[in-house]
Amino acid sequence: MVFGFLLLTACGITGSSLGWFRQLPGMAGVMELTGERKIIGVYRGIRGDEFIAHGTPNAIAQAMHPTPLPRINDRLGLGGRDFLVLHDSGAPVRHPAILARPATWGFFFLDLRRALAWYWWTPVFLGAIAFFLFFNTLCPGQQRLNLVLSWSAVLVPCAAAWSFWPVNNAWGFFLAATIFLRTSGKRPLPQLAAAGIMAGWAIACAGLTLYAPRVIPIGTLAAVTTIAAGKRHHLWEPRRRWVFAAAIITVLLLTGLWFAAARDAIAAVQQSVYPGHRLVTGGEMPLWTLVRGWLAPLTVYRVGYLNQSEMQGALLLPLAFLVVFAAHYRAVRHDRIVWSIAGFMIWTLWYQHIGFPGWLAGITLWDRCTPARCDMALSLAQFLLIALLYRRCRDCPPERWITRPAGVVFWTLTAMLPLALLLSAPAELWIGLRAEWGRLLPIGLVVITIWYGICVFLMLSRFRRFCGFFAITAILPGVVFNPVCLAPRTVENRLQKLVEPAGDLPHNGRFLFATGNDFPAVAAFLAGARVLNGYFMYEDRQIFDTLFADLPDAEQLHRMYHLDARIAPPGTDLRAAPSYNDRIVLELAGDMDFARLPADFLVACETDRAVLTANPSLQWLTACDGWDYYRINPPQNRTQPMPR
Repeated sequence: MVFGFLLLTACGITGSSLGWFRQLPGMAGVMELTGERKIIGVYRGIRGDEFIAHGTPNAIAQAMHPTPLPRINDRLGLGGRDFLVLHDSGAPVRHPAILARPATWGFFFLDLRRALAWYWWTPVFLGAIAFFLFFNTLCPGQQRLNLVLSWSAVLVPCAAAWSFWPVNNAWGFFLAATIFLRTSGKRPLPQLAAAGIMAGWAIACAGLTLYAPRVIPIGTLAAVTTIAAGKRHHLWEPRRRWVFAAAIITVLLLTGLWFAAARDAIAAVQQSVYPGHRLVTGGEMPLWTLVRGWLAPLTVYRVGYLNQSEMQGALLLPLAFLVVFAAHYRAVRHDRIVWSIAGFMIWTLWYQHIGFPGWLAGITLWDRCTPARCDMALSLAQFLLIALLYRRCRDCPPERWITRPAGVVFWTLTAMLPLALLLSAPAELWIGLRAEWGRLLPIGLVVITIWYGICVFLMLSRFRRFCGFFAITAILPGVVFNPVCLAPRTVENRLQKLVEPAGDLPHNGRFLFATGNDFPAVAAFLAGARVLNGYFMYEDRQIFDTLFADLPDAEQLHRMYHLDARIAPPGTDLRAAPSYNDRIVLELAGDMDFARLPADFLVACETDRAVLTANPSLQWLTACDGWDYYRINPPQNRTQPMPR
């Protein structure tokens, strides 16, 4: 695994869809990804969270900053961004807390291409290693199966669909659990302390991914499994307290350093409408979504009715597991680990489909979760159950009733579960699938039903073969989610070349992109330009005070957001409104005084040229690839006054 990671990093290969930017109009004048090339696969616009929002662009922007890897990047917005609060893989920052974000380490000693490859593959390989070690700890003597299951847990669609961030949220907990269970209390004290430091570092790596909707369910699974395995592995023997003490001190040290530096940004996130005030109690998912993971072969491509990343759920077999438990009850009845994992799955499914009382969600912190984001925890729990059941049941034949007519009827009905649940699916599901697949849709559904039925049949009669078949089922839909690409050697900022011929323009002028969305602003930011709008991990208070404070419903603008801008008809002045979840739309009247805006340049679509060129607060500079570039004139530099 280590050799594979080093080889991919050395070759500069990633799965990022960063090259998708080239397909957008206007990008020829904004930036160029020098050396980026797609080897195989398809750039996926749905991967926008990774290559547009809080992933790769911010890491590149840190590397392209004039002072590389600052903690606060002053080129986004007005107040700058504190990149210690960037969730999931994070961004490279010169701060001690970055020790808990290993995906970013490559930016400190590698060129951009190889640093981006390190950034992409670190969660994948650390996840595979951590899961493999944990499977071997719980189920020794079946290393080959454990290796297959660990890679399956990494490559499942619900992980691949989110650029493997769910794996990044998980591996630290399971590496720490492995250390706790395998460190013998008979070892010398320095070794116990070193093991504790390693475990504390791993827990901090998981916690500082800062994505509570996944961290809390996955952390809960790791905790209940470790506690259940504690008696078997002598977890509570007295000398192991040194391991726990060292782990706690390490976690407190790393998180304390992070909190001390980022407390202002943390306060801004907590005060926001989204995600700070987003509290849920579950119950949002209808029952048909139990089988949405099985639809991955149909929904992995463009589907108009729903984000296909949201559609990639866990490949669940809940009723089949109940039958296996019943058929092998004598083998598993005393296994605390099996029952604790089964209890976790019931807890999570209850939260997803029925919901918790508010007080229960609050005291367990599950009010910070989102039901759809529990899929990685459910997937891991199921793979753990498969490994444990194989260990317990491989030498224990099932009860005879499973092969009798009543048992055959029962597992046949179980195999028909997908179709039964899909009958209650909303019409939007079928409309979207028909639009994509047309007449092939019935064939696809029949194939999925047969495939599901084979899994159930093998699970109840040939469990050894089921393990391999299910691993293939889990991996195949996920591997096509991301392309295989060469990362860029460098990123060229083309904006400065466009505006420099205008003469006395500020060298580091701030750009406002009024092109309808924040994609070009993000592209300009990652190339090293200074931009007013784009993607913000938390509210920019200076932007709020400058632009939004006096607007109607200003309180609804307190949220982590994408800040879009567009040109509105004359006479509308300046308006802003939340669009959905984390997106704010800023509307700029074509005849307004643009000097009111804290920007030096305006980028707009050519279709708005007629109204903008007549505005005395703007000076047209040039056009490129469908976009116009304007200088925003301060009052003293205007050739004519603004109309009253």
